[in-house]
Amino acid sequence: MRFTIPKSTDFKKVVQVLTKISDEVPLKVTHEGLTCRVLSEDKTTLTSLYLSASMFEDVEVEGEEVFKVRTKDLANVAKRASRNDIAEFELDRANRILTVRLRDKKTGVIRQFDIPVSLEVEGEVGEINLNYPVTFEVLASDFKEVLSDLKIVGDEVEISYSQGKIRFRSEGVGRGYEAFMEQDRPLIYLSANEEPVSSVYAVDLLAPTMKVASASSVVRVSFGENIPIQLKFDIKGQGTITYWLAPRT
Repeated sequence: MRFTIPKSTDFKKVVQVLTKISDEVPLKVTHEGLTCRVLSEDKTTLTSLYLSASMFEDVEVEGEEVFKVRTKDLANVAKRASRNDIAEFELDRANRILTVRLRDKKTGVIRQFDIPVSLEVEGEVGEINLNYPVTFEVLASDFKEVLSDLKIVGDEVEISYSQGKIRFRSEGVGRGYEAFMEQDRPLIYLSANEEPVSSVYAVDLLAPTMKVASASSVVRVSFGENIPIQLKFDIKGQGTITYWLAPRT
């Protein structure tokens, strides 16, 4: 298996996202792109990363290749990548090594790094397919501001929809918090085919999902009555990262 990421900035972004998913991640490479799905040990969070083939060049793979790699090892290589580098990847199954070559496209100088991988990957985790009654889109910076307020008040939040408004409500010892969002204030998009709808989620599960978002990026949120909430981010038009978080019961 071989493939190339022609832009070092893309390589760094991919690694940055992977390190925020888990210490060790299973990667599946096909001609359609790269996928990574991780279910947390307590089964409260499912994270799914998809990168389309448009991000890669010179892909050589028979069917699919699946392996596990430590994100710290990838991060150490990404730190060494300069602006002019092209990142080339090659999997040596016999020796269980992922070779990463950083080739300077101006000078031709190549630096090689060998990363150990595991080929013992448990059964692939599937995505969660649900029909969500409520979906909205908002700037990540606006959503992050609400989550920051919620963290001060309590450890869980009730997210609800009614009469064209999304409500966030939390209560703590001697304090309470309530925030509303509606179309254009500041929602970019809002769709609902059911009301009222409400569900409760852990704030400490929601907050980490925002680490992958830049201030200008948009988060697409879908939820329903006592079902996992879905948060989806676009990655430069070349992929997506999606989270499903279990509701509080």
